[in-house]
Amino acid sequence: SAAYLKLGDAKSKAYRDAARCVELAPAWPKGYSRRGAAELALGRFDDACDSYYAGLKLDDASAPLRDGLAAAKAAAARDAARRKAEAKAEAMSRCAQRKSRDAGAAPIGRGSSLSATMLITPSSFSSRPRINSAGAPLAICL
Repeated sequence: SAAYLKLGDAKSKAYRDAARCVELAPAWPKGYSRRGAAELALGRFDDACDSYYAGLKLDDASAPLRDGLAAAKAAAARDAARRKAEAKAEAMSRCAQRKSRDAGAAPIGRGSSLSATMLITPSSFSSRPRINSAGAPLAICL
């Protein structure tokens, strides 16, 4: 499995080899280290942490297992931060799209803590709708 990882593009082979190693010799800590390294290379950070922890139960003094666990935890934290930033950017993009789409509506009650906007159209009233100074229909922030 270590040789497959050194090849770079054989991460799945490295994982299969390491998983088989753990299956055949579950009392050998190095197998867990190799499986953890393969999982880390595949981006399976939680699984990598589990593998390193399992190996440390067998040999708590193993530097490769400790170092691997630290690397897996750091990668998991970076991945979580990246996913959070992507989700925030996506939400901001959706908000900007909504604002762009609703640009013709002027919100009523600015400063409201609620953000949904509803356009008031002529069909919403029995009489003519109110418009702002730019001639756009007024909207109500819900």
